[in-house]
Amino acid sequence: MLADSLNAQNLAIIAAGFLTLYITYTRTRHATRLKANGLRFPAGPKGYPIIGNLFDIPQEHQWLTFASWKKSYGDVVGLSIFGKPIIVLNSRHAIKELLVKRSAIYSDRPKLIMLRQWAGWDWCLPMLGYGEEMHQQRKLMNACLNATSIRQYHALMTKETRDFCVRLLKDPKKHLELNRRMAGANILKMTYGYSIAEENDSYVDKIEQLSVKMTPLGAAGSHPVDLFPALANLPPFLFGKKFAAIVTEVKQIMDELLVVPYHETLSQMATGSHIPSLLSELVESHRQGDGSVKNERAIQAATAITYIAGADTTVSSLDTFILAMMSYPEVQQKAQRVMDDYLRGTRLPEYSDRDSLPYIEAVILETFRWKPVAPLALPHFLMQDDEYNGYLFPAGSLIFSNSWQCFNDDEDYPEPSKFNPDRFMNTEGTAINPDVLNPREIAFGFGRRICPGRHMADASLWISIATLLTTFNMSKPVDENGHVIEPDLEYECGPAVSHPKPFKCDFVPRSQVAIDLLHASTKEGA
Repeated sequence: MLADSLNAQNLAIIAAGFLTLYITYTRTRHATRLKANGLRFPAGPKGYPIIGNLFDIPQEHQWLTFASWKKSYGDVVGLSIFGKPIIVLNSRHAIKELLVKRSAIYSDRPKLIMLRQWAGWDWCLPMLGYGEEMHQQRKLMNACLNATSIRQYHALMTKETRDFCVRLLKDPKKHLELNRRMAGANILKMTYGYSIAEENDSYVDKIEQLSVKMTPLGAAGSHPVDLFPALANLPPFLFGKKFAAIVTEVKQIMDELLVVPYHETLSQMATGSHIPSLLSELVESHRQGDGSVKNERAIQAATAITYIAGADTTVSSLDTFILAMMSYPEVQQKAQRVMDDYLRGTRLPEYSDRDSLPYIEAVILETFRWKPVAPLALPHFLMQDDEYNGYLFPAGSLIFSNSWQCFNDDEDYPEPSKFNPDRFMNTEGTAINPDVLNPREIAFGFGRRICPGRHMADASLWISIATLLTTFNMSKPVDENGHVIEPDLEYECGPAVSHPKPFKCDFVPRSQVAIDLLHASTKEGA
């Protein structure tokens, strides 16, 4: 026992020595580059010797802390943890200048060891480093999910939205579960041609499990192993048994979602029993003479991440819209008047109505802005030294773009905490004002890392919002004593996606006409 203890102590001393040498080397190299170029590293909190700003960055809601530093240090904040340079971009101008205009050197990802190595996200497009595999997956997804291609799925999205509303009529207390069911039904039919079960569908449940288990893992790039990759040689249980169990379970789910639906669809294709889908289209277009599938791994990954990311983000966006309607009834009433004046109670909305309903477009824009799905975008990784406004950004810097701060900048969006779609309308209230920053420029990522599924997410959200406004009143519930139950507007945030905490909402059909239209539409689509 004593020998084991001494060995452990010796290893700890050796590890500490290597760590000190590494940090000394990194800081000396960094200082030499700064001096040689006559430039400076961006200002930021002072930090401590060796560990730097390790204790300045909170475990949760990092974007709020980053935003608070803007007043003291400006749009660009410089940090360091164990000698690793970290740069926070707190303005849309800095983000555009660097991640968009200079995307050739800002489009890599850090290793994100916690997610990629321990949690099984190594094949996912958002986590991939800048290279051939990333480009291959983006090419595949862009071919199937561009603005033109996504129109072929409008009818499916419309059908599933109306089915969702009919289910709300029957059991409005299950609105959170039904929202996730609708998102899963849409994305699984589009991606794999898969029709979900009436209840307890295994694939829908997998995404729910994944979302729940990912939340405790925190923002991507914030785990100690991501900031100091040498820790990757340690077993995950040293960071806690609960943490180790979570990453193991997440990895198992990710492994299943990569291969199981893919092979099930291929089996159906072999017998001619499949339903046309993104996967079947990609497989047929990449089928080789010997029957094998060219770029099969990339196709597996591209379809799987379409399902995983699409099912999770659209759920969060629609839940946010419902929360906004509960919290700002005057906005809901105005949007309903717009829908009523246009439809005249004769039918439910269709995608062909979209250009004629600019205020509903403004509601969607404000939904993207008010409570963003990704308040802190996944970190980028600088591929070479760069200069910006008198600063030197060293190669290997982690770049965090603070989307939350951009959405809450009162220069772009006065009174940003309020849900106010009118901020996007022109003075006549007849069209979207092109001079107001479009939240889509921030919500879906930047440069060569922009989300390839953005057109699908946008289309799904529009038909869901338009249909809910036409058919339901959404309001805060009351308890048995007649007291209003206020929703908790604090969000739960995982490595990539932010979700509202579970909340109650009263869904009341707006009229018998609305009920009849819903039932008639689902019978027609049966």
